[in-house]
Amino acid sequence: KTGMVLDSLTEEEIANGAQIWHVDFDLGGETTKAAHHDDKKDNIVVLNPWVIFKGQSRVPFDFPATYQNTMDILLYALEVGQAQEAYYEANGKMPNPYLKTLCFDGLDHWLNICETCMKIEDLDLGKDGIDVSGKSATTKIGRFNWNIRKNRYNSAMNNMQELCRMGVNVYVIQTITSQGKKCQLQPSRPTGHLWLHLSQSSSLFENKVEKELGTDGMAYPMVLSVPTRSDRCGIHHLLFDSLR
Repeated sequence: KTGMVLDSLTEEEIANGAQIWHVDFDLGGETTKAAHHDDKKDNIVVLNPWVIFKGQSRVPFDFPATYQNTMDILLYALEVGQAQEAYYEANGKMPNPYLKTLCFDGLDHWLNICETCMKIEDLDLGKDGIDVSGKSATTKIGRFNWNIRKNRYNSAMNNMQELCRMGVNVYVIQTITSQGKKCQLQPSRPTGHLWLHLSQSSSLFENKVEKELGTDGMAYPMVLSVPTRSDRCGIHHLLFDSLR
């Protein structure tokens, strides 16, 4: 899924300074860039949103700081989008470099970050990710407090909507689970939250893994990328794997 986005620049766009910003929660962007896009070092910008705890800690990542770092990245992208929009109006062309695409890679991580921050910062149920992971913390949340997680989550989505209005391509990436004949947009990690409604996406691309017989008679996996939905009501592109 990530490779599809990172390989989306044309030769003309590369020469004109087009950039892809890869907000990389899955931490595979740098290896993909080094292995397959060594000729586009200046065109692919990999951004690691995770903030590591300084000093002793039971968990490696500071969830509240990671949340804020992610929002800072997206807010800066908005500033860049506004600046290049003004430049285009004044000069009739884009600046060099310019932000063409933002790839938000790992919405399951973002959902978990938002929920953990809600428990730590907003509801004061514990001091770190381990503290707030158990049943005792979750049962104290209450039904109306879940809107806090929703609002935190949508802060990033709303930001990316604004980027789309400025003409920046936005791709959000996630894995879904397939339950029988009904495929639901849910994180691969256990959760009951329908984290992304279909109406928020303008295009869905499904990567299917199927078996193909080779000349030696052995079955080999073959990946097919299929557009499954496209309309004008939404503004995001969603890339997902269908696990069967």
